[in-house]
Amino acid sequence: MPSRIPSRDTEKTKAELLREIQRLRKSLDAAKTPKSLVASAGPPDTLKTISVPEPFVPIFLNAQQYVYRYFASKIEDPEHSTISISGERYILVRAASMSVEFFELVRSLYKDKGEEEARAVANNLLFDLAHAIGKADAKTFHTRLGVTDPIEKLSTGPIHFSFAGWAFVKIFPESNPSPDENYYLIFDHPFSFESDAWLKQTRGARTNFPVCVMNAGYSSGWCEESFGLPLVSVEIECLARGDAQCRFIMAPPTRVEEHIARYFQARKGVTPHAHLGPALPVIPEFFQRKRMEEELRRSHEQLEQRVAERTEEVVRANQQLREEIAGRIEAQAALQRANERFEVASTAADTVIYETDLGEQRITWTRGLSEIFGYPLNEIPPGRAWWKSCIHPDDLARTESELAESLKDKPDFFLEYRFRARNGRYMQIWDKGRVVRDESGRPQRLIGAIVDISERKRLEDELRQAQKMEAIGRLAGGVAHDFNNLLTVIHGYSEMLMRDIGKPERAAQHIDEIKKGADRAAALTRQLLAFSRRQVLAPEVMDLHAVVTNMAAMLHRLLGEDIELKIAGSPQPRLVRADRGQMEQVIMNLAVNARDAMPKGGALTLETSVVNLDEDYAAGIVTVVPGSYAMLTVRDTGVGMAEEVRAHIFEPFFTTKEAGRGTGLGLATVYGIVKQSGGYIWVSSKPGQGTTFTIHLPEVAEEHAKPGNTAARETPAAIAGRETILLVEDEAPVRRLVFQILCEAGYTVRQAGHGREALEIASDSAEPIRLLITDVVMPHMNGRELADELARRFPQMKVLFISGYPGNAVEERGILEPGSHFLQKPFSSETLLRRVQEILHASRAAQV
Repeated sequence: MPSRIPSRDTEKTKAELLREIQRLRKSLDAAKTPKSLVASAGPPDTLKTISVPEPFVPIFLNAQQYVYRYFASKIEDPEHSTISISGERYILVRAASMSVEFFELVRSLYKDKGEEEARAVANNLLFDLAHAIGKADAKTFHTRLGVTDPIEKLSTGPIHFSFAGWAFVKIFPESNPSPDENYYLIFDHPFSFESDAWLKQTRGARTNFPVCVMNAGYSSGWCEESFGLPLVSVEIECLARGDAQCRFIMAPPTRVEEHIARYFQARKGVTPHAHLGPALPVIPEFFQRKRMEEELRRSHEQLEQRVAERTEEVVRANQQLREEIAGRIEAQAALQRANERFEVASTAADTVIYETDLGEQRITWTRGLSEIFGYPLNEIPPGRAWWKSCIHPDDLARTESELAESLKDKPDFFLEYRFRARNGRYMQIWDKGRVVRDESGRPQRLIGAIVDISERKRLEDELRQAQKMEAIGRLAGGVAHDFNNLLTVIHGYSEMLMRDIGKPERAAQHIDEIKKGADRAAALTRQLLAFSRRQVLAPEVMDLHAVVTNMAAMLHRLLGEDIELKIAGSPQPRLVRADRGQMEQVIMNLAVNARDAMPKGGALTLETSVVNLDEDYAAGIVTVVPGSYAMLTVRDTGVGMAEEVRAHIFEPFFTTKEAGRGTGLGLATVYGIVKQSGGYIWVSSKPGQGTTFTIHLPEVAEEHAKPGNTAARETPAAIAGRETILLVEDEAPVRRLVFQILCEAGYTVRQAGHGREALEIASDSAEPIRLLITDVVMPHMNGRELADELARRFPQMKVLFISGYPGNAVEERGILEPGSHFLQKPFSSETLLRRVQEILHASRAAQV
């Protein structure tokens, strides 16, 4: 009978039947196991598979749901030899085979190595295997169920542990599962498969070591995967050893010994069972090995990294060395070329480069020394003595002193001296260089350049001479112009006076005009002396603000109604030492200058204040001395001036006014008075923005102020005397004038044209000479020599020097001693008589 081939429908029916049988078998198993959690309708609302502290309960309830969901899809298919959970295939392994029987197997294999060696091998194999399985199971579980939070990952581990049959977990409150080196977990396994299998297999025989090695490895592997942190777990108490529980401590490998020691330190009062040995267990060797392997691995990685870095450094160094060698070769060639170019350039620029070794006192010169000064290099001694011998004797001490000062603490030196060439001619040179110092700051070498500046110095001297002659020409032209005008007036009125000698009224008018011309000539002379700072001043302590205030009424009339005058500054005294008349002239000149700059009206402000020019301010201006100053500011709203005009405004006879308006000496006079009074003046101006003059005068302490002389002025007629006076003047017109003035005042006057004649007259005089009036500069014998000679004959005689030269000039020439009685020409008859009376009156008072 032919065989029957099953149809497709028949095959389908068999498959369905098998699935139904599988379903019925699962139901039967569930009926036989009423406590099965998997077969229940869903996860319970309370924790059934783990014991945790109350604060952890919500976290582990959530984890319990994950694990229930994972194990709910467990399928056992013996026909296909499969057990699957959530699609992952599992196998069943007998507990004793992975614990007590495995230890017996290893002991038999290592019996010649001893009990300790066998146990160490077994522990290492089981721990490493369980640790790896724990990490792998955790990773698969988290991926399947989409668990990403580290806390959730870790909390699913103990519950999965119970479902997989390893052990029930009880976590203690002192645990601190933090994802760092402070991680610490202490827990019990009340139903550990290893201790249970060990006790059953050995019929209750106790061991002397913890046996729950796989529990420790698996749990630490799961937690390590969850936190990404290296962890180990150590069983510190074990049921198989006779302890009350299987207890574990989990921590990073570097901290686990510390936590175990602290655990047993806190339980010093607990007495262990006698058969257990020491209360503090020795940590199994495989934990030490794990730590050592980890340290060895890190050391190996660090070593490899250092080797790689060192190799890279060596490669780079070799490359740099090759590049440096090539660079040095090129640099040497470039240096040679540069030296050649440098030699040519320095010679072409009339420059000699040198280097001085200060330790050996040796100087190395470039070829320029031969080209410029004519000395062959092979004939020059190397020492510094030769260099010194070539310096002009008059410049040597100064040059060495300046160089020594630079060597103390300066980085550079700048010298200028005369240097002898080979032909014997001295050349003006400029020596500039740098001081090279060692680490301690001591000078070691000098590197410098000598430049021949002889031609430049000659041109500078010629330029200065040309500028001087130009200035003198301008000054002479201005003086000649003004004096020609004055002489024209004096000469013209003198002719008219001679013609109208019989007409008293007209003659008086002519005389008045002649006197005015003479006064203007005297004023012009004073302006020139003020500009040159040679005028004799009568300084007194005065309040600068009061001087400005007292001039207000006069300034109002001077400025006119279209210019507003403002006086600013507090009434606090601004005491200065100056000539009152000259200060008034300064203010007047500046006011006139401001008026002319405001043809359409405006405002003029005069402000006084006290300022302190400190050292920082003074350091920026070479001529300023730090200290307290009274400041006068004169500010107008006029047309201002351009920079090229501002640069020349203090020059004599420089003016921007049209011909016939001003002499060009106004601001030059201001400058001279301020400088002669020890002050400073600055000007700031821009076109269209007005002009500001700022004057600083040294402030004087208030206690130095003295009340002025308020005595009534005497008329010339009241100034008279009867003493004998010797008058010596080489200018006959001046001598005749002074002779007439003194005689009309009642004095007995003897006159001479020069010193020798005066000595003869004094020898023949019957009356003692009370006063000598003498010109300072005369032929044969000057006034000082004459006075000294006559003083030996007439010890009580007083001396009044007169001169057309300013007092400063004759003092500087050594003719007059400071403090001598001196009268500046020109002078009025009143001034002459008052001065004579003052000197004679003081002499009479001294005799009394």
